[in-house]
Amino acid sequence: MLDWKKIIWNIFLGVAAISLLFQALDPILHGFSKERLVIASEILLLLWLGTVWKFQNTIREKTKFISSLRMRFILIGFFSTLLAETIYIFSKPLHQNLAWDLILTAPWYFLWMTAWYWVLSKHHFSFKEAFLLGGFHGFVIEGLLSGGLVFNPLLALAILPLMTVLYGCFFLVPYIITKPDFPNQSPASLSTKIKYSLVPLLMYIPGFLWIAVLTNVFQLVLH
Repeated sequence: MLDWKKIIWNIFLGVAAISLLFQALDPILHGFSKERLVIASEILLLLWLGTVWKFQNTIREKTKFISSLRMRFILIGFFSTLLAETIYIFSKPLHQNLAWDLILTAPWYFLWMTAWYWVLSKHHFSFKEAFLLGGFHGFVIEGLLSGGLVFNPLLALAILPLMTVLYGCFFLVPYIITKPDFPNQSPASLSTKIKYSLVPLLMYIPGFLWIAVLTNVFQLVLH
């Protein structure tokens, strides 16, 4: 009997690898530019995820001085996303100035992680489920930001694996470190988990309003 979940997962990983390969070849074939150096940011982010995975037990012990699991999860996730945003400053940031870039994005990251903690405190998620659902947020958000994904389905299919990898990493880092400490996670169907995962996605609304207000008040030019 075919294992369709495994087949779909392998296809996803294959397309993601191809997306990364094409991005890596792009500056070689067409010349280097800040836009094309986004691959360097992505590689650094994946290295960060790999480091967290390898040293998760050590990091878990070192961060237990934060007694509240809620605050530990939120702060680890928050600072991890800020690190990722900083990594992207030399390739494709929201704003060219790092200080403004962090001011614009930090509130949404904090709300996103807070909502994710609430979801995880309700139901058990595997790392794969957390990775894919967190990554789906990136696909939706990047599509809303750029607008291009809405009108270009082929672009959407091409960018889905890559956005899933990047935003999946954002969300997976705090969960890798804190998952053993989560109490009372109840089992749930995949459909239930998907419904609950929409709550963190809604946090983009106040985040977007924050960005819109600051952009208009201070006449900021976004990337």
